[in-house]
Amino acid sequence: TAFATVNYSKTFSEIPVVLTTIASVNGNDTISGRVKNISTTGFGYMFREQEKNRNTHANETVGYVAWQPGTGNIGSLQYQVAATAKTVTNVWYPITLGKAFVDPPLVLAGMQTTSNTDTCSLRTQSVVATGFTVKVEEEQSKDSETSHPAETVGYISISQE
Repeated sequence: TAFATVNYSKTFSEIPVVLTTIASVNGNDTISGRVKNISTTGFGYMFREQEKNRNTHANETVGYVAWQPGTGNIGSLQYQVAATAKTVTNVWYPITLGKAFVDPPLVLAGMQTTSNTDTCSLRTQSVVATGFTVKVEEEQSKDSETSHPAETVGYISISQE
Protein backbone atom coordinates (compact mmCIF):
# COMPACT_ATOMS: atom_id res chain seq x y z
CA THR A 1 0.00 0.00 0.00
CA ALA A 2 3.05 2.26 -0.31
CA PHE A 3 4.54 3.16 -3.67
CA ALA A 4 7.13 0.63 -4.84
CA THR A 5 9.43 1.14 -7.82
CA VAL A 6 8.96 -1.15 -10.81
CA ASN A 7 11.88 -1.19 -13.27
CA TYR A 8 11.49 -2.19 -16.91
CA SER A 9 13.78 -4.88 -18.32
CA LYS A 10 14.92 -2.37 -20.99
CA THR A 11 15.00 1.43 -21.17
CA PHE A 12 12.51 3.22 -23.43
CA SER A 13 13.55 6.08 -25.72
CA GLU A 14 10.50 8.07 -24.55
CA ILE A 15 8.07 7.77 -21.65
CA PRO A 16 5.73 4.82 -22.32
CA VAL A 17 2.05 4.38 -21.54
CA VAL A 18 1.77 1.98 -18.58
CA LEU A 19 -1.34 -0.15 -18.00
CA THR A 20 -1.61 -2.43 -14.96
CA THR A 21 -3.87 -5.16 -13.66
CA ILE A 22 -4.11 -6.93 -10.31
CA ALA A 23 -3.62 -10.60 -11.23
CA SER A 24 -4.23 -12.40 -7.94
CA VAL A 25 -6.71 -12.45 -5.03
CA ASN A 26 -4.78 -12.60 -1.75
CA GLY A 27 -7.04 -10.13 0.06
CA ASN A 28 -10.83 -9.88 -0.07
CA ASP A 29 -11.26 -6.09 0.13
CA THR A 30 -11.75 -3.93 -2.92
CA ILE A 31 -8.54 -2.30 -4.13
CA SER A 32 -7.40 -0.20 -7.04
CA GLY A 33 -3.87 0.05 -8.38
CA ARG A 34 -2.26 3.45 -8.87
CA VAL A 35 0.84 4.49 -10.81
CA LYS A 36 3.02 7.60 -10.65
CA ASN A 37 6.37 8.90 -11.81
CA ILE A 38 6.37 6.99 -15.10
CA SER A 39 9.78 7.37 -16.73
CA THR A 40 11.85 5.70 -19.43
CA THR A 41 13.23 3.23 -16.85
CA GLY A 42 10.24 2.41 -14.62
CA PHE A 43 7.32 3.68 -12.53
CA GLY A 44 5.89 3.76 -9.02
CA TYR A 45 2.96 1.47 -8.13
CA MET A 46 0.71 1.02 -5.10
CA PHE A 47 -2.69 -0.34 -4.05
CA ARG A 48 -5.46 1.70 -2.45
CA GLU A 49 -8.08 -0.04 -0.30
CA GLN A 50 -11.65 1.20 -0.49
CA GLU A 51 -11.86 4.47 1.42
CA LYS A 52 -13.77 3.16 4.45
CA ASN A 53 -10.94 0.70 5.23
CA ARG A 54 -7.50 1.28 6.69
CA ASN A 55 -5.08 1.20 3.74
CA THR A 56 -3.48 -2.20 4.34
CA HIS A 57 -3.61 -5.14 1.98
CA ALA A 58 -1.97 -8.52 1.39
CA ASN A 59 0.70 -8.75 -1.29
CA GLU A 60 -0.73 -9.29 -4.76
CA THR A 61 0.67 -10.14 -8.17
CA VAL A 62 0.46 -7.22 -10.61
CA GLY A 63 0.82 -7.48 -14.35
CA TYR A 64 1.67 -4.52 -16.54
CA VAL A 65 2.35 -3.52 -20.10
CA ALA A 66 4.50 -0.53 -21.00
CA TRP A 67 4.16 0.57 -24.63
CA GLN A 68 5.94 3.46 -26.27
CA PRO A 69 3.58 6.10 -27.76
CA GLY A 70 3.04 5.92 -31.49
CA THR A 71 1.08 4.21 -34.23
CA GLY A 72 1.76 1.12 -36.27
CA ASN A 73 0.78 -2.35 -37.31
CA ILE A 74 1.46 -5.81 -35.92
CA GLY A 75 0.29 -8.24 -38.58
CA SER A 76 -3.27 -7.26 -39.43
CA LEU A 77 -3.70 -5.23 -36.21
CA GLN A 78 -3.45 -1.47 -36.28
CA TYR A 79 -2.57 0.28 -33.00
CA GLN A 80 -2.32 3.78 -31.54
CA VAL A 81 -0.71 4.51 -28.17
CA ALA A 82 -0.85 7.96 -26.57
CA ALA A 83 -1.50 9.90 -23.39
CA THR A 84 -3.55 12.98 -22.60
CA ALA A 85 -2.33 16.07 -20.83
CA LYS A 86 -3.20 16.17 -17.12
CA THR A 87 -6.85 17.04 -17.90
CA VAL A 88 -9.10 14.04 -17.14
CA THR A 89 -11.29 14.44 -14.03
CA ASN A 90 -14.57 12.94 -12.81
CA VAL A 91 -16.37 14.54 -15.80
CA TRP A 92 -16.56 12.72 -19.14
CA TYR A 93 -13.63 13.85 -21.30
CA PRO A 94 -13.51 13.33 -25.09
CA ILE A 95 -10.38 11.84 -26.65
CA THR A 96 -9.93 12.06 -30.40
CA LEU A 97 -7.62 9.43 -31.90
CA GLY A 98 -4.78 10.67 -34.07
CA LYS A 99 -5.98 8.60 -37.02
CA ALA A 100 -9.46 7.12 -37.39
CA PHE A 101 -9.80 3.35 -37.42
CA VAL A 102 -12.06 1.56 -39.91
CA ASP A 103 -14.14 0.14 -37.02
CA PRO A 104 -14.35 1.11 -33.35
CA PRO A 105 -11.13 -0.14 -31.69
CA LEU A 106 -10.57 -2.03 -28.49
CA VAL A 107 -9.50 0.68 -26.01
CA LEU A 108 -7.38 -0.06 -22.95
CA ALA A 109 -6.79 2.96 -20.72
CA GLY A 110 -5.24 3.76 -17.39
CA MET A 111 -4.28 6.71 -15.22
CA GLN A 112 -0.63 7.63 -15.61
CA THR A 113 -0.56 9.89 -12.55
CA THR A 114 -1.75 9.88 -8.94
CA SER A 115 -3.12 13.35 -8.18
CA ASN A 116 -4.63 12.23 -4.88
CA THR A 117 -4.94 9.00 -2.93
CA ASP A 118 -8.70 8.49 -3.25
CA THR A 119 -9.60 4.99 -4.41
CA CYS A 120 -10.78 5.27 -8.01
CA SER A 121 -10.74 3.72 -11.44
CA LEU A 122 -11.02 4.83 -15.02
CA ARG A 123 -14.22 4.45 -17.05
CA THR A 124 -14.54 4.65 -20.85
CA GLN A 125 -17.63 4.86 -23.04
CA SER A 126 -18.82 5.90 -26.49
CA VAL A 127 -15.97 4.19 -28.35
CA VAL A 128 -16.18 4.96 -32.07
CA ALA A 129 -13.65 4.74 -34.92
CA THR A 130 -12.43 8.30 -34.21
CA GLY A 131 -12.27 8.33 -30.40
CA PHE A 132 -13.92 7.72 -27.03
CA THR A 133 -14.78 9.42 -23.75
CA VAL A 134 -13.16 8.75 -20.39
CA LYS A 135 -13.50 9.81 -16.75
CA VAL A 136 -12.13 9.04 -13.30
CA GLU A 137 -14.70 7.38 -11.05
CA GLU A 138 -14.16 7.41 -7.29
CA GLU A 139 -15.70 4.76 -5.07
CA GLN A 140 -18.12 5.77 -2.31
CA SER A 141 -17.63 3.34 0.60
CA LYS A 142 -16.78 6.16 3.03
CA ASP A 143 -18.62 9.17 1.61
CA SER A 144 -20.61 10.28 -1.43
CA GLU A 145 -17.98 12.77 -2.66
CA THR A 146 -16.76 11.82 -6.15
CA SER A 147 -14.93 14.89 -7.44
CA HIS A 148 -11.41 14.11 -8.60
CA PRO A 149 -8.49 16.33 -9.61
CA ALA A 150 -7.03 16.14 -13.11
CA GLU A 151 -5.06 13.04 -14.09
CA THR A 152 -3.06 12.07 -17.16
CA VAL A 153 -4.62 9.11 -18.99
CA GLY A 154 -2.69 6.75 -21.23
CA TYR A 155 -4.41 4.51 -23.73
CA ILE A 156 -3.78 1.78 -26.26
CA SER A 157 -6.32 1.43 -29.07
CA ILE A 158 -6.22 -1.67 -31.30
CA SER A 159 -8.30 -2.78 -34.31
CA GLN A 160 -8.16 -4.88 -37.44
CA GLU A 161 -7.09 -2.97 -40.55
